[in-house]
Amino acid sequence: MKSDSEVPVALFVFNRSEQLIKTLEGLKKNSISQLYVFADGPRNESDLENINNVRALIDEIDWVKVTKIYQKENKGLSESIRAGLNHIFKTHDRVIVVEDDIYVNSSFYKYMKAGLEHFANNPEVACITGFRYPFDRGSLKQYPYDAFFTQRFCSWGWATWKRYWQTVEFDREKLKKNFASKDLSQFTKAGEDMPIMIEQIISGVVYGGWDINCAATILLNNQFVLWPVYNMVQNTGLTSGTHGGQAPSWKSRWEKPRQKGDFLFPTEIKTEAEILSPFLAFFHSLMNPTSGLLTKFKKTVSNLKTFKRN
Repeated sequence: MKSDSEVPVALFVFNRSEQLIKTLEGLKKNSISQLYVFADGPRNESDLENINNVRALIDEIDWVKVTKIYQKENKGLSESIRAGLNHIFKTHDRVIVVEDDIYVNSSFYKYMKAGLEHFANNPEVACITGFRYPFDRGSLKQYPYDAFFTQRFCSWGWATWKRYWQTVEFDREKLKKNFASKDLSQFTKAGEDMPIMIEQIISGVVYGGWDINCAATILLNNQFVLWPVYNMVQNTGLTSGTHGGQAPSWKSRWEKPRQKGDFLFPTEIKTEAEILSPFLAFFHSLMNPTSGLLTKFKKTVSNLKTFKRN
């Protein structure tokens, strides 16, 4: 197992060359030491041109050591992520994960590496993200650290250790059993939408939601995710791709980092009430009546006893 003094970046790509140009631009400015590229295969012939364009961009990389894994057949994002990280963890104990629509700023890699090293031996910390949702940052004005904890998972530029990845349960029946005695409403501590997503993945409504499996594992194990005070990620693909659709009402923009020196991390693994309140309020604001999500959430909670017998 490698010591990972220089942490590898795992980049997952498919058929979006326009977004990938920005993604590679951001990574290049971070002086990363090793890049693994996992390129999914075509779903049909109509994908071939775009896939070839993506792989041509990858083949042109000359600014970092690249290990390329090109699939001939389509795995889908969830299987690609799972297979890719399993591959990484055969030789590394930590990794930074970026998808082809994630555009990171020049502080991203340094922050990720520092967080991975700082919390490497603390199993309470499951993951690190470089993204900060645009909740009211007034709660952060007097906060002395460069990062804070919540129990919500975020895959928009994230990092983790082998120790956590090995605990993620992807078997739906086993996950359903693990939640059988749980009151799903308690998991609103990670966002008002979280019980809905967990219900969907364990009931089989949603398949291939690897990130929900990650989120569920964190909540089951009462773990935490480290979030930056200043956002380091722009998502350029919110209107296309696996998780695309209608663009959200908010934007993911970089924020100016507070300091140029070393990152200052919290000394205690816990949530801060003055930060968690506006953080959760942001997700509450997304659960508006016109979206139908709030109604579904209330129905899910009221039917938990019936659900547990299934």
